[in-house]
This record gives sequence, structure tokens and C-alpha cells, in this order.
Amino acid sequence: MEPQTPPNASAAAVKPAPKLTPKWQRWMSVLAGALIAIAAGVKFFGSIWDSNHLPGCDSQDARDTLSDIFKEKKLSPTGYNQVKTVSEANDKVVCQADLAMPDKGTIHVEYEFFWEGSKREIKYSITAPQ
Repeated sequence: MEPQTPPNASAAAVKPAPKLTPKWQRWMSVLAGALIAIAAGVKFFGSIWDSNHLPGCDSQDARDTLSDIFKEKKLSPTGYNQVKTVSEANDKVVCQADLAMPDKGTIHVEYEFFWEGSKREIKYSITAPQ
């Protein structure tokens, strides 16, 4: 067996000292982390809020839902002329809307959001003015 030589004590002294991050960079990192945490929290609690509340008549959620229905029915409205809330309660929201069509006509939509157990549902009727 060969005798082992003790580790070189000067090798430890050669390692450079760790660089310290300037104070402003640490604060910016903390601030960025806090902003990311706040944004994630808002998104999370917003999704919980949306799943427990019915959408308003003129909300983006209502427009997205109607858009899906229009695609199903092969309708292509170009925009909303008027949106009216007929009644609003915790368990039901009743709405009316007039939408412009590409042929310069309009369609009238009556729709309501309601709870079916714990699931949000929509009932609607679409009519073209005579």
C-alpha cells in the first residue's frame, strides 16, 4: 500500500470566494417572485369564482358560450347590437340579445344560465325578425 499524501491545504485557499449578489438584484428577484405568486393566485381564485357563479349576460363567458352555439347552428353573427339582462338571481340569469348578421339582418337570442345540480347549464332560443 502506498502512503496517501495529505490534501494540499493551499488548494482550499485557491477557491475564489462566492460572489455576492447585489442587494437590488435580490430585491428584484423577490419582487418578481411575489408578482408571479399574486398572478397565479388571482387566476386560481378567479377560476373558482367562475365555477361557482353564473355569468352575466354581457360577460365574455356568456359570449363564448353563445359563440359555441352559433358555430353548432352554422350562424355567423358579426357583432352584438344590444344585450339586455331581463333578470338576475343566484340560481338563474335571464338575458336577451340582438346580433347583427353578415347579410345586414339581425337575430334575436333569448338565453338563460341556470344550475342543474352543481353543473351550469344554458337554455336558449334564436329567432330572426319577421
